[in-house]
Amino acid sequence: YNLDSVEFERIGIDKIEKATNIVQDSERKVNNLIDSIDNLKDGSKDIKEYSDFVSDVKDSKDYVDRFQRDVERMKNISTSDEINELNNEFLKVSSIISNKIADLKKRILLARHQANNIRVGVRFEENSVLELNNPPNLVESSTYNKFTMKFKGDYPEGMLAYIGNPIDGTNELVKRDVEMDEMSKTRRKTINYDYMCLELRNGRVVLNWDLGAGNPTTIVDKQNTYDQKWHQIEVERYGRLIRLTVFTDTNSTVNNHTAPGSASVFNLDRDQSKIFIGGVPPEVQLNPAIKNRHFYGVISNVFLDNEPLGLWNAKNSYKIEGDEQANELFTENNVRFNGNSYIILARNGLNFKDTVFVSFQFKTINKNGLLFLIGNPTAKKSYFSIELNDGKVVVKYDLGSIFTKVPSEKTYNDGNWHLIKVNRELKECLITVDNSDEQSGFSMGLSTDLTTDDNIYVGGFRGMNPYYEVTKEGFDGCIKDLQIDSTQQNLNIHKESFGVTFGCSTFVRVVSFADSKAFVAFQNKTIQPHKNDDDNAADRNDIIQITFKFRTLVKSGLLLSMIPNLNNLKELDQFDKFIHVYLTEGMLILRTSNNQLLRTDSQYYNDNKWHYITINFNERTLDMDVDDINSFSIDNNNPMNFTQLKTVLVGGITTDHFDYLFSQFTGCIGDISINYEFLNFAESNFSMNADFKKCSLSINEDEILVTNFKDTTMPETFTKPPSQLNIPKIENCALAPIPQLEQDSNPDEKRFGDTLWSRYEFAISTDLAKGLENESGFQLQFKTTKADGVLFYITSQNNIDFLGLYFLNNKLHYSYDCGSGRAIAVLSTNYNDNKWHTATFSRKEKKGVLRVDNETVELSSPGITTGLNVNSPIFVGGVPKELRSQIRNHLKSADKNNYNYAMSSFVGCIRDIKVRDLEYKFKDGREYDVAPCSSQNENGHFFHYNGGYIKLFDEFRVQVEFTLIMEVKPRKPYGILAAVFGKVDYLVLYLDKGKVIFSVDNG
Repeated sequence: YNLDSVEFERIGIDKIEKATNIVQDSERKVNNLIDSIDNLKDGSKDIKEYSDFVSDVKDSKDYVDRFQRDVERMKNISTSDEINELNNEFLKVSSIISNKIADLKKRILLARHQANNIRVGVRFEENSVLELNNPPNLVESSTYNKFTMKFKGDYPEGMLAYIGNPIDGTNELVKRDVEMDEMSKTRRKTINYDYMCLELRNGRVVLNWDLGAGNPTTIVDKQNTYDQKWHQIEVERYGRLIRLTVFTDTNSTVNNHTAPGSASVFNLDRDQSKIFIGGVPPEVQLNPAIKNRHFYGVISNVFLDNEPLGLWNAKNSYKIEGDEQANELFTENNVRFNGNSYIILARNGLNFKDTVFVSFQFKTINKNGLLFLIGNPTAKKSYFSIELNDGKVVVKYDLGSIFTKVPSEKTYNDGNWHLIKVNRELKECLITVDNSDEQSGFSMGLSTDLTTDDNIYVGGFRGMNPYYEVTKEGFDGCIKDLQIDSTQQNLNIHKESFGVTFGCSTFVRVVSFADSKAFVAFQNKTIQPHKNDDDNAADRNDIIQITFKFRTLVKSGLLLSMIPNLNNLKELDQFDKFIHVYLTEGMLILRTSNNQLLRTDSQYYNDNKWHYITINFNERTLDMDVDDINSFSIDNNNPMNFTQLKTVLVGGITTDHFDYLFSQFTGCIGDISINYEFLNFAESNFSMNADFKKCSLSINEDEILVTNFKDTTMPETFTKPPSQLNIPKIENCALAPIPQLEQDSNPDEKRFGDTLWSRYEFAISTDLAKGLENESGFQLQFKTTKADGVLFYITSQNNIDFLGLYFLNNKLHYSYDCGSGRAIAVLSTNYNDNKWHTATFSRKEKKGVLRVDNETVELSSPGITTGLNVNSPIFVGGVPKELRSQIRNHLKSADKNNYNYAMSSFVGCIRDIKVRDLEYKFKDGREYDVAPCSSQNENGHFFHYNGGYIKLFDEFRVQVEFTLIMEVKPRKPYGILAAVFGKVDYLVLYLDKGKVIFSVDNG
């Protein structure tokens, strides 16, 4: 072909050039990593994998260089086949580069964590300077802060710590990318200089804090710390309430203060804000309220929001030395895991071959997570794990031949401490929880030996664990008193750790909600107007203040509600006192039961960014401040009586009576405080479908995006199934207009096929997708009477690799492609007999097996590639319309002379979906035109209340003789049953007042 004359080829070149720019940017980032290796090495000398790190960086650069050579080949392209070949090659190389860079990021995080946990104090003297790297969680400090440090001063004056935005006319901070008018932009510039500063003045600890009001809050503690002893400072902020606590060996003083003005957001920027400890360089301009720039003495144990700030992981330092470390306050062997953390202990001669005994205590409010793991990663088939699955304690082990699972009877994710004892002897395993819930298991395999390496993992795994059946989800909670065999383990002494904090604080700030019915409830809250006890406060009025933050992509949903006790919600007329904060079409609305309504007209907040809300109920006004940028206010002519509002609902309502009022919120809510009382989600009274780990909508700002070359892309959608309407029966009709949900339906069984694109979509993690690369195993149960339909489908980003299970021409087909050719197998038996059947379909490298009931067929893919590269989501029961072009090439007949392919959704019921022994519940997926599976289902076509039709023929001639037979079950007394129309002639069969009428006119 002539390259200049083919439009789609030019489009291909444009895409490649665009992607080239992205990868060139990646190369610059990789080169920056190479340049900074020496600095990283100085901060993490104890990491054994340092040489591997260097090698991986250079490998990534080699791949980029290889890609640059491929770009040169574009000049000689002359055919569309060459474009496709280069596209495919680019996708593979770019995928490798992305994976390499992702691995480098993990190694950098590990290096930083190791540096942050170096337990050596820092000595400061005259002109000392220490500027720390900004932690990833810095911007999360907007509505809540906790800062702690220990110090021992040699002089009564000094600068202890500074966090904030120095005064700099060129410093244009961009914290939240939201749409603003010019007035808002001008106002933002006046609040760029938010800061917090701790000083010593005359031996007293002094806290200065400016939230943007331009008038810093100053708190002076009364203790004299100029005594050559260690002291600890704890600063905590909830919105505008600031608390300073100073600890000594025998005493502690607490100081509370409310910041003036309406601003309650601490505006920090990950790139521009500064963290100084013990000294600030002279070129940095500080607020005049700050009196000191340097500190004389020793500082250690610095934490921001419970995460350590490494004093030896500095961005800049001058004239500092190592010194003694302050004594730890805690003595318990407690460790807090955050869901992405782990500890690696050394086996140290422990022999797990024949027996394993493990005992420890844990507490969490999360349903899933890895607690303990030993095994042989090289063999991948010898391991022993203890984990949480849906709140139950589960032991999983494989001695090399078969997987065994032993679950507890009860669930234990209730936020209380629980004792686990696990004892394995050869094939047998006994698990006991709280000395009462006792369960046992027995391995059916031949082997009796457990093979392990030298690592014992607690709370998580470094990278992705290689054991298919073991959860990939890290533990989020606390573990203490770990005993292995007869040895009590000290979790403070380990080979390696990441993301853990010592001491157990189950403080949960954020909750996430999916698109199913969900909420969190706090009961018996006593809410009284707050009196500012500061004599110099400008705002002395009694107020009720509510602060929180949220993040979402949906336009509508309930964020927060305050109502009477839950027992009063049985009837609608008792719902007479309330405060609701919710989204409608992206706008925030505050509504109260005394007819107060406040709206953020023309300001929209469903942009997947954190937004910070402060609501003040004053004596005269009702104010709502968003992001410290936009303020909304109305007169408060009828003040609320808050003493009756004892229940706080977050994310949803607890009863079906009020579903019509609010859409289900999907997103994240956190840092809720009511009158300066922080709501800890770990102490909530009730919850449903709430995830208490980090916000699942979070986006890693450092991710390198690679252009997707799919012809058709799967759009992100956040739809909600329509509510079930309850329309009463029409007079003289036996049936209601809309059938009610079947009472005998099982929520774990779903019926597909209402439309061509009926389906469920299940998101899978990157780790799980990576785990399916070499070996994949799936299982589901189905029943149907139809000849065609898609049961299961998953594909790659470039639509080359895929795996599918589908009916075609009455036969069940199994097919997959690892990138070099399609494997396909067909079962000879017809399984569309309206009975339940179990399908197990798996593959290992190129070889695969399909088994249904007692029938088995094997298959193998051609070519040399052995890895199946797939990504989220998994499609069950059908595929979206946007993918119809690619499944035409994937889900084909095994007969080369048969050009049919499966396209439409599966018509029938599906249940018990498993991916590598992980069970997928329908409540965790996203449904499209799916209904409950029930024995009341009948063959036929249902026409909905609002109308619909089926067009049987484009052209039809009635001619002289005509016969029509049909069965009907009407739910309305009116309606057309069948009709044929010509220009003048017609034939109509219809219902009128319940009577069947047949009308014909031949012209």
